[in-house]
Amino acid sequence: MRYVPAALLMALIAWVVAQANAGERHPWLNAFLRWPAADKIGHFMIYGLLAVCLDAALRWRTLKQASGWQLPWAAVLVLAFSFMEEASQLFTSTRSPDVLDLLANLLGVGVFCLLGRWVAKQRG
Repeated sequence: MRYVPAALLMALIAWVVAQANAGERHPWLNAFLRWPAADKIGHFMIYGLLAVCLDAALRWRTLKQASGWQLPWAAVLVLAFSFMEEASQLFTSTRSPDVLDLLANLLGVGVFCLLGRWVAKQRG
């Protein structure tokens, strides 16, 4: 059960990606994208939410670095997926990769993982 929120968000992302790759957009997505910076805000929010949901599902596990840093596994997985999704746009005629999308994804993942871990720590 703990993976359900992350799985639902992955399904939403997959649906949006499939629509974009086909050159289509759902009307609600078109309405959202009319707002200033909506694309970047959407990347920040959806990838951040995916990261925090997956982080909680993985029970806050970390990847320990030789330098002493600890990276959340969820952040590593979500950012790898994000990079592959942006890179895959090189192979479609309807989309183009955007470094600013990757930056928004990175910021969303970082902020949401930090906030999620802080909330989890506060709750005990």
